[in-house]
Amino acid sequence: DVNTKECDLIVKGVVGGQQRGWVYLGGDQFDPDIAAEAAWSRADLENAASVPGQPLTFTCVPPGSGVRMGINRDRDPDLDGDDSTPGRVNPATRDCRVGPMTPEGTTSTLLLLALLGFIRIRSRRRAQARG
Repeated sequence: DVNTKECDLIVKGVVGGQQRGWVYLGGDQFDPDIAAEAAWSRADLENAASVPGQPLTFTCVPPGSGVRMGINRDRDPDLDGDDSTPGRVNPATRDCRVGPMTPEGTTSTLLLLALLGFIRIRSRRRAQARG
């Protein structure tokens, strides 16, 4: 089925010294983990990742789990980026993140694997649409 979603695409990493996350909405739009922030494009994410010390990892996750894994890990009313804003942290719902999301040296490998998976999915969908 052409409409079957094989995965949700998320992005996790460090921007401006802060752990960040996004979930792919479609149409080159990635929803960020800060509610007041506008959607990011792939180019926006690539530009952020080009800054030294700001690794970003694109990952395909099971369908339906993108929001939880990408932008709201604890499923509370506040998105992850808003949870870690000084003065707004609720200790009862705080994320349990420690250190970088991606160990040094594995970012490019994970990015490549996620990109290859994304390309494979697109190729399969195009083939299904043709025949």
